[in-house]
Amino acid sequence: MDSPRRLNNSIFVSHQNHIVALLLENNKFKQEIQRAEELLIDVESELNEQQELVQIQVIALKEKDETIKSLNAKIDEKQTNLDQLAVKLSIKEDQYEALKRRLQSNEEYKAQLIKKDHLIKAEHEKNASLEKRLKDEKERNDSLEKRLQELEARLIKQQQTTISKLPEIAPKIEPKRPIHPLGATAICNDGTYSFSQNRRGTCSWHGGVAQWL
Repeated sequence: MDSPRRLNNSIFVSHQNHIVALLLENNKFKQEIQRAEELLIDVESELNEQQELVQIQVIALKEKDETIKSLNAKIDEKQTNLDQLAVKLSIKEDQYEALKRRLQSNEEYKAQLIKKDHLIKAEHEKNASLEKRLKDEKERNDSLEKRLQELEARLIKQQQTTISKLPEIAPKIEPKRPIHPLGATAICNDGTYSFSQNRRGTCSWHGGVAQWL
């Protein structure tokens, strides 16, 4: 009778110990689950914070992206302006080169004009010198003509005086025609003689030509 009872007690104790072990293991599992849940809560909280940070960073990145797009648009606009300025600068450079060539051409033309002006001045000086020489020569000729006229007048007067002193019985001698100076070519309106070999300008200073000889 005792043996079956003991066996049952032994089985009961064994089951009870097993149940206690299960309960202890269950409690331990619950504690692990609780710790896991707490860890999960912490992880979720950290994930939420990380997500919020990510969202903030995403917003910041979007803002930066918009800023970059705006800057790129401004850069494109600046580049367009630079391209336009480069085109204008190229046009200005072409205009400057054309103006430079024109100025160089003007300088060459100016140098030619100065050279021609010097030649004209030299020619004027040469003409002035020739005119002065001609004037001096003319004055010399006029002086010679005047002296010849004076000599001719004195000869005529001497002839008249000599004729008037001849005896009355002497045959009447007709006065000779006036003797013109040797080399005279014309008689001027003021009574002077001209010895010019060219009819152009003859007696121009003596009232013109009265008679050609």
